[in-house]
Amino acid sequence: MPIPAVPSLANRVFGKLSLRTILILPFILQVVGTVGVVGYLSYRSGQGAVKNLVHQLMAATGDCVTQKLDNYLQTAHHINQSHLATLKSGGISLKNLDKLHNYLILQLQHYPEITALLLGTSQGDFRLIHRVMPGEIESGYAKNPSELPFEAGRSNKNNLSRLDSYAIDEAGNLGRYLSSTENLDVRKRPWYRRAVETKISGWSEPFQIGSTNQLTLNAYLPFYNASQQLEGVFSVNLSLEQLNDFLERLFISKRGQVFIVERDGLLIANSAAQPSYISSNLASTSPNGKPPVTQPGAITFRRLSALESANPLMRAATEKLQKTFGSLKTIQSAQELDLDPEENSPEKSLREDYFIRVIPYQDDYGLDWLIVTVVPESDFMEQVNANTRITILLCIAALVGSITVGIITASWITQPILQLNNSAKDIAQGKWDKTVEINRSDEVGELANSFNYMAVQLQKYFAELQSSNKSLAESESKLNQIIEAIPVGVTVHDITGKVIYGNRKSKQLLGTNTLPDAETAQLAVAYKVYLAGTDQLYSVVNMPVVRSLHGEKAMVNDLEIRLPNQQIPLEVYSTPLFDESGEVIAAIAAFFDITERRKAQEILADYNRTLETEVAQKTLELQQAKEVAETANQAKSTFLANMSHELRTPLNAILGFAQLIKNSPTLPAKHQEQIGIITRSGEHLLTLINDVLDLAKIEANRTTLNEEYFDLYTLLYDVEQMFRIKGQSKGLYFKVNRDNLVTQHVLVDGIKLRQVLINLISNAIKFTNKGGVSLTVQNYNIQSSLPYCQLSFAVSDTGAGIASEELDSIFEAFVQSSTGKQSVEGTGLGLPISRAFVQLMGGDISVRSVVGEGSTFSFDIHVSVVEDTSIPTQETIGKVIAIEPNQPRYRILIVDDKSDNRQLLMQLLSPLGFELKEASNGQEAVEIWQDFEPHLIWMDLGMPVMNGYEAAKQIKSTAKGQATAIIAVSASIASPEIVMTKDNKFDDFIQKPFCQADIFLAMSKHIGVRFIYEETHDLLNGNPTEVMKKNLDDLADLPPELVARFCEAIVNGDFDLILTIIEGIRPENDSLATMLAALANNFQYQELLDLLKR
Repeated sequence: MPIPAVPSLANRVFGKLSLRTILILPFILQVVGTVGVVGYLSYRSGQGAVKNLVHQLMAATGDCVTQKLDNYLQTAHHINQSHLATLKSGGISLKNLDKLHNYLILQLQHYPEITALLLGTSQGDFRLIHRVMPGEIESGYAKNPSELPFEAGRSNKNNLSRLDSYAIDEAGNLGRYLSSTENLDVRKRPWYRRAVETKISGWSEPFQIGSTNQLTLNAYLPFYNASQQLEGVFSVNLSLEQLNDFLERLFISKRGQVFIVERDGLLIANSAAQPSYISSNLASTSPNGKPPVTQPGAITFRRLSALESANPLMRAATEKLQKTFGSLKTIQSAQELDLDPEENSPEKSLREDYFIRVIPYQDDYGLDWLIVTVVPESDFMEQVNANTRITILLCIAALVGSITVGIITASWITQPILQLNNSAKDIAQGKWDKTVEINRSDEVGELANSFNYMAVQLQKYFAELQSSNKSLAESESKLNQIIEAIPVGVTVHDITGKVIYGNRKSKQLLGTNTLPDAETAQLAVAYKVYLAGTDQLYSVVNMPVVRSLHGEKAMVNDLEIRLPNQQIPLEVYSTPLFDESGEVIAAIAAFFDITERRKAQEILADYNRTLETEVAQKTLELQQAKEVAETANQAKSTFLANMSHELRTPLNAILGFAQLIKNSPTLPAKHQEQIGIITRSGEHLLTLINDVLDLAKIEANRTTLNEEYFDLYTLLYDVEQMFRIKGQSKGLYFKVNRDNLVTQHVLVDGIKLRQVLINLISNAIKFTNKGGVSLTVQNYNIQSSLPYCQLSFAVSDTGAGIASEELDSIFEAFVQSSTGKQSVEGTGLGLPISRAFVQLMGGDISVRSVVGEGSTFSFDIHVSVVEDTSIPTQETIGKVIAIEPNQPRYRILIVDDKSDNRQLLMQLLSPLGFELKEASNGQEAVEIWQDFEPHLIWMDLGMPVMNGYEAAKQIKSTAKGQATAIIAVSASIASPEIVMTKDNKFDDFIQKPFCQADIFLAMSKHIGVRFIYEETHDLLNGNPTEVMKKNLDDLADLPPELVARFCEAIVNGDFDLILTIIEGIRPENDSLATMLAALANNFQYQELLDLLKR
């Protein structure tokens, strides 16, 4: 049984209406709809334009407020900077505060927007010039016609906490006395305290202007002398009332408002003439009703929040901002909001919509405000509402006219159509002979003629049409069933690449109901075909269809279709179609979605990658942990090595040249003592460097005691000599109090004990400015026969002392007391290292301190007592003054990139008659060695161009180089065992800084040089050796004229001539020349004269 067709909605709705109604109703609807849409769009456009205008106006107003606020506020800081520049240039001076005050008066006249200029000095002197506000004049301030509207204030000379106020005459000078303010110490004013705390320019919180009932902002600028001591503070007052006046002068709209608030909601200023604070007078009054003395703080102030304002618009806008952003503190950029009256505060005082714009305002000096602009919508919607009313009236008029015209027109059209309708009904019933008689020449008449002809033709072709439709329906049905049955997309392309057919599946995959009419070059763009996994369109020449149009079969699976919400990967097969002559006429493409296949492949790949990543991550974490530990240790070692090298290098020159100067026999005893102190201090610094290198051992618990026989008296003497001069330079005494029971020779780690004492005494002198420092040493072991004793050391000072709450923390690494932090010296390591060393020696450091009176650091250690006979005697090698005769003239090459180090060795060895040359790097040393062939090379290790290791390796690699002794001289912390490996080719290693004895001993050891020492002979009074006797005999054989010229050169002090004469003797008698040169180089001229006269 056939199912009846379901009528469409249109048929159900309009099928029952007459033609006349259908003709009239759409016309009316079109007119009303068109006018309505145009009116609505006009209204909406007007609204949008107004909103855009409002937002532009509000943005412009915000920018204007921001710009003018910047100019207004920054003027204050520019004035401060101008004052400071004038002070530094000498235009004004703190030594003449009256002139400076006149300068401030003149400056205030040039800045009408400034309320007051102020200066406070560190001694408490206060100078200000205040602009009298109109409100003050109205409230009773009496101003004479000849006076400026200014009020000047200055500290009373006898009482700096009292501020005397004066009127200012037209010449800018202080005039009549006005009043005084008591208890006004400028150093306690909010702006001054804030400047001292921050030490930079900034803004104060709003505070009272003197004794007035007004609040002000203050821009301050502290300034300091060359010693960074505070001299004073310049500041500028800006009254909040002037900010209000500035905002009131801005025009936004009829009822628009602007206000400025802080992040906590407190009002700064507003354009609505609303107070931003409440004041109340607490001052007591005299019987006449006036306060006897003006007091700051007599008026209390409470600042108002915008939520407390009497202005409902300000309250509502602030509530909206807090509700939208949660807090005013979170607003970081300009924001625009709409204020609905339904969202208004509980009192519902707002009856219309408002626009809100909020702009954060910040400057470089700490201000953080919000500028809020509020504009009612009605100020801008009047014209839009008028246009809306006109549009409604036009719509009504158009509707009436449309109905009238529609009725008339519909009647004229529908009458002949009704006739045609009746005839059509007859034909539908098979009455082919029915015709229509309509005498009109318009379209309706032509329609009637055509209808009549159609009736004849319909009868003729009806049978043929039924037969053709049946055949066509059968063919189409078969073809559609075949193509649609294929579960893949199929498209057929002509020779140009255009799609001439596509089944339903192809349209589904391509995401379109209508296939684009695109040729070959546009296929990738038209169908959004991309190379899979990239944003690159698929290459046209590689597309399967294009390749098939060139005669080949193709298959690809690396392309994908990009739909708006989906990416479909496809696998495409294509084949060409040929005509009878073998020419390609078309191409067929079959394609299908391989998404599921790709997902399966990706899941498998992700699983493998995840597994590999987890394994790699665990391996990487282990490796990173290992590398972090190794890097930290290496960085620490590198730092210590570099530090040691950089400090040892200059110490080498300091100690070396000090030893050379000390060897001079003509040096006064006082200078000898001072050079000795320099040498001992340098040697102690070297010891400290070595101890710093041991700091790592302390942290790793690898520090050990190196106990040795030690002379405690010598240590105490050296310490006293070292710190006595330093204490005197500060006007302090330093003394050592040694108990008579303290034994002289003990078994102890003397280096660590020395460092502990030096650390404690250095700290004591550093933080003591008057009085002095003392070191007390006692022996608590009363029985002197015991082999051990307990020594007590105490370092006391009369310095600043340490607060009790800081006593425990001062022994932590890099931690200093508050007094220590004020010092520019020290790192906070001395006390921790000292405590570690004392604990290693079996004791501990304790401290007693009273702030303002001084401190005492003390510790006890147990040491073994040593008999005097147990102290090993060290063989003292005397000063070298020459080399023994009958030796070759040794050639010495000195290699070092530091000129000071080369000069030290040159001056040490040159007087002894060695033939010397120098080089500044390894490459230069190799070049000089080839021609010079030295017996010995002093070789630095770290040098540019070529280091010492490579230079020694190149020299020793030759047969000739094997005969040359090479001794490494370096400030490196490397041990001799590391430097003197087989691969490094060095014969010996001496660490900088070195002593002269080490140099001479090494030369004797490696090239056999024999030296003459000062202690082994006395040329005139002692028992000379056989060599000396022979030299004296040879001296007597010199020609008389040569002896006379020699004596004359000595008397005249002509050192060049003396050396020339000696070198003239050398070819004939090298031993004698060497002895004479040694005496000359040591300035022993008197001995030379005595020898020559003999």
